[in-house]
Amino acid sequence: MTGHWEQLLTEFAESSSYAGHDAFGAYSSLWENAAGVHRACVGDPGIRGVSGDAAAAAMSNFSQFSSSLSAAAKRASGLLSEAEDVRSSALRALDLLPSATPPDALRDAAASAGLDSVLADAFAMRREWAAKHSAQDASAQLTTLGSQMSEVAAIFADSPDGDGSAAGTVTSDGRFRIGPPQQPSYTWDEDFIYGSESADFDDFLSSEKWKTKLAGARLLRPDLSDATEAYSHYWSNTGDDWQFDYEKAYLDDSGVRADVDQQIAAARQAAEELIGSGNSSFSFTGQPSVTAHYPTTENWQKAIGGHQQWPSGDVVVNGNTATMTVTVHADDHYNFNRGQADIASDAPDDENGRFTEIGWAKPFDSSGSVTRTVTWTVGDPSTVTVSPSPNEGR
Repeated sequence: MTGHWEQLLTEFAESSSYAGHDAFGAYSSLWENAAGVHRACVGDPGIRGVSGDAAAAAMSNFSQFSSSLSAAAKRASGLLSEAEDVRSSALRALDLLPSATPPDALRDAAASAGLDSVLADAFAMRREWAAKHSAQDASAQLTTLGSQMSEVAAIFADSPDGDGSAAGTVTSDGRFRIGPPQQPSYTWDEDFIYGSESADFDDFLSSEKWKTKLAGARLLRPDLSDATEAYSHYWSNTGDDWQFDYEKAYLDDSGVRADVDQQIAAARQAAEELIGSGNSSFSFTGQPSVTAHYPTTENWQKAIGGHQQWPSGDVVVNGNTATMTVTVHADDHYNFNRGQADIASDAPDDENGRFTEIGWAKPFDSSGSVTRTVTWTVGDPSTVTVSPSPNEGR
């Protein structure tokens, strides 16, 4: 009898019905067909009059979404290829499962001792355990791919309709879309693997040196309060998320301030585009990006350094006045990078990364946010005003 995990592995290996398989091939074809029609219309000098106006409107709507659709179609193709690789891996794993049938000689020996059923169960269990490992790997990979396919499907769902009208819920560059805030997921680099090494006497001496520096900085360097709070959290060895005061970082540090201001400006431009598509009251969320500037103060260089940002917000249009409440979210992962060094002290990261390897200090995710209210006259960027919002987040 085939076990549960072997049946599941067989489904992964032989079925093409995993999430989005058929639909995404159609999406890619749809994009190619639409692109061909668009190119043909652009190159046809015979389109005139009312028909020409309608064609021009349709092409304008199509062009608004062309970059995001093109990227989504390419991504869909790549995701399908990855899913096919998972299916192929599952098929190979299925072929390599150990036999559930004991060899004749071993079976005869077991039968003579009255252990034939025990032996059969053991071989069946061995095959099922092997199938479980491979099936769980395939399931985890397809779950991740399914989530990414859903993101692509949302982009296609917001594409122009067949009659040339556009939903107008995604900006032309694909970076902003109408909807509630969507927290990005990240894959952080980790050069030092937690608990992978054993401590020695030198590690005890090094830890005392760095803990003494921490205590001294807390006492003598109040300008490093956020840096010492982050470093202390690292030594707490919990790995718990840490909230930093991004509003304080904005006020203290010109590099942070420049990055936040850029995000606010980009969000306002995106809101202007979405308003132009016929939206008058909406929420939006944006994609994450790495900060363009590095913090200029030692405190924030040590506390967060370069990090990820993404915006979200709410927009209301009253007459010709737009009001946007925008939040710039900051996400970071506090750890140390092999071969690098602290900017201010030139202390090598390897020394502190070592404490992760021996399990004495643990990296952690951190986050903060800044919220602003932006008002302007629709279509006139010279009228933009930016002011603090009540109840701002950290």
